[in-house]
Amino acid sequence: MKVGDLWTEKEHEFLFCNENGHHFYPTTPTTWWRRFTKKAGVRFIRLHDLRHTSATTLINQGIHAKIISERLGHSDIRITMDTYGHAIRAADQEAANKMDEAFYKRKNI
Repeated sequence: MKVGDLWTEKEHEFLFCNENGHHFYPTTPTTWWRRFTKKAGVRFIRLHDLRHTSATTLINQGIHAKIISERLGHSDIRITMDTYGHAIRAADQEAANKMDEAFYKRKNI
């Protein structure tokens, strides 16, 4: 018997589920995460905040918003832009500042 044969959940695709596809009790993943952060000695943030951290980090690394949108599972890039537009604008401003610095330094050489 293969693991896939045990999968009985047909209606939903849960992020946190047991080996047959059924969801855990809603607080279980948070409880595991809280224990992990405590044991690892890192500051606790909500699991959902990891999603935002990931998206913002990718934006600041210059990854295209369409790619980020797909990774987040957004049905439309507009959702990503509406949610993370402020971070994208900040990254764009930082890029403009870097370009300005590059030209300013060359001008003074």
